Amino acid sequence: MTVPTQTPRTVAGAINSVETLEGAGFLVRQPFPKSSFSEFDPFLLLDELGPINLKPGQAKGAPDHPHRGFETVSYVLGGRLEHKDSAGHAGLLNPGDVQWMTAGAGVVHSEMPESMFTQTDGRLHGIQLWVNLPQRDKMMPPRYQEIPAAHIPVAQTEDKSVTVQVIAGEALGAKATIQTRAPITYLHFTLQPGATKRPLDLLLIAGVPLNEPVVRYGPFAMNTEAEIIQAMNDYQEGRIGQIYA
Repeated sequence: MTVPTQTPRTVAGAINSVETLEGAGFLVRQPFPKSSFSEFDPFLLLDELGPINLKPGQAKGAPDHPHRGFETVSYVLGGRLEHKDSAGHAGLLNPGDVQWMTAGAGVVHSEMPESMFTQTDGRLHGIQLWVNLPQRDKMMPPRYQEIPAAHIPVAQTEDKSVTVQVIAGEALGAKATIQTRAPITYLHFTLQPGATKRPLDLLLIAGVPLNEPVVRYGPFAMNTEAEIIQAMNDYQEGRIGQIYA
C-alpha cells in the first residue's frame, strides 16, 4: 500500500472575530472582511449569528435589502428563518437547512425569524457566507437553492469519531447536492470525544481564487466602480425589483 505524500503548508494567520450589528440590529461575530488580512478570494464575508437564547419578541432579522454580483449562503443551526425575494422565491429554513442564493444581476430579499419562533423562547444560531461570482456570472439571472437538512450528505470516519455534513464539494466519499458556479468546499465537521478532548464543531471553507478585481459597496460586489454606481442606481430606481406580499 502506497501512502500518499503531503506537502506541508504554512498557516497564513489566525484571526479573531469582531462583533458588529447587522440587519435590524442583531449582533454577529465577523472574522472577515478585515483590512489587516484581506486574502479570502473568492469569499467576501463570514458572519456568525449566536448561538443566543432569546425571549419572546427579541428575535431580529434582516428586512428587505438588495444584493448584486455574488452569492449568499445561509446555514441555520438553531431557530427558524423565513426568506422571501423579488424573484418570487420564498422558504422556511429549519435547523440544519441551507439556502444558497445567487444574487447575480440583482435581487431584493428579506431574512426574518419565523413568526411563531419570535413569539416563544428559542435558541438562534446561524452562519452566513458571501461567495464572490466570477465576472462572467455577475449579471446572470438570480437563482435560489434550498437544501433541507435531510438532503445534505453526511459521512463518517470508520471509527465514527468524526462526522461531516457536506454542504458543498466532497468529503469522505460523499458529494454535495448543491451546485456552485465555481469550485467551492463547505464542510461542517463534528468531532466526538476520542477525536478531540471534548466535542467540537468546525467549518472548513475553501475555494479557487478568482484573481479578479473586486469593488465592494454595502450589498454590492462588482469589478469596477462604474458597475457599483450602476447597481446603486438600479436599486434606487426599482430595476432590481421589490418583494410583493
